[in-house]
Amino acid sequence: SWLRIAMQSARSSGSATKPASGCSASILLQRIDELHAPVRRDHMHMELLLFVYHLSHLLVQNFNVYRLNFYNWNFYILFLAALLLGRALFTQYYRSFREENPLDLTPTRLCLNAVVLALLVLNTTYLMTQLFMRHCIKSLIWLFCPLAAHLLFLRGVAPSRLRGAADSNAMCARLKCLLVETIESSYLTGFLPLKFLQHDYLYFDTMRCVLLILFVFVNTLVIQMGKLLSTNFLEFHLSANALGYWRSQGSAANQSSTVKPAFAWSPKQVYSAGACVSHKGKVYSSVGEPGNAEPGSFMPAILFLLFGNAGRTHDLLVVVQLVVVAAHLLILLNSKHWNVYFIMLGFDYYILYCTLYVRRQNLPFLAMR
Repeated sequence: SWLRIAMQSARSSGSATKPASGCSASILLQRIDELHAPVRRDHMHMELLLFVYHLSHLLVQNFNVYRLNFYNWNFYILFLAALLLGRALFTQYYRSFREENPLDLTPTRLCLNAVVLALLVLNTTYLMTQLFMRHCIKSLIWLFCPLAAHLLFLRGVAPSRLRGAADSNAMCARLKCLLVETIESSYLTGFLPLKFLQHDYLYFDTMRCVLLILFVFVNTLVIQMGKLLSTNFLEFHLSANALGYWRSQGSAANQSSTVKPAFAWSPKQVYSAGACVSHKGKVYSSVGEPGNAEPGSFMPAILFLLFGNAGRTHDLLVVVQLVVVAAHLLILLNSKHWNVYFIMLGFDYYILYCTLYVRRQNLPFLAMR
């Protein structure tokens, strides 16, 4: 687990992380958990921010298409998309409540949960029935694209694996889930309303709608990464450094006799930092402790690039959001539809604040490293 990785890191990092009084590593891990506890509580805040952001941009996208002609708005797809976008918020609220009140299983609580779940199912069924009655089969196929994406990309990924990051496969599964959720949210917010128009003769600015989808995707990715860093920053950082990766040194035929490795890579052997091996005609040197990772695999290198340097991870997120803010400012200054972009720019600034807040909350971990 990542706790064992943290203990190993604490022992190997020398006096910078080992207390002078000779305290055990468990005390250090307890201190780490205390520092990380306020950041974990921000997970619900991030989920709420995601829902409000997507809901507001869903309304903005409908405004781009229909303007203020509300009689043309397709409220069935609007409310259905809102329910689907709020699925993660409802799930996170229920999970947080169960973690804080594991023994609160009174009949009143169970009945209330059942009523809420029944209302969600009934409303979703009613909205989908109305869409089936009012639109052709070709348009309805777009409703099942998110479900198809989940079955195609997240099939076989256990929920327990999504909550942990003990190896590269678990970390890749977590990032894959994050990317699929980002694409799905952007699809529901910006793309789906364009496929369920009330009338075929409606005209709207396609470029403005495409820009909204693009900005929603980037902002959602930043928020999702901020949520990941606010709850699992330490485990990803320690796991990426403990797993390491193999850095290519070129072809084995071009290496001199002084640097050519004396042994070939073997999947049964665990290698230490600085080891040099040959594999498939190339020479590789280990960065960190690659363990049983096969040389030439690009996923460990990507994970190390994203999470190996803690400061770089947070700085990259802030820079991406700064670029989004600057792009929105330029579009706002050169567009006649300033009201739409002004609303979007306000969310950009708040997301930038959240990324800076996550970085400031994680600074104690950077100091400990």
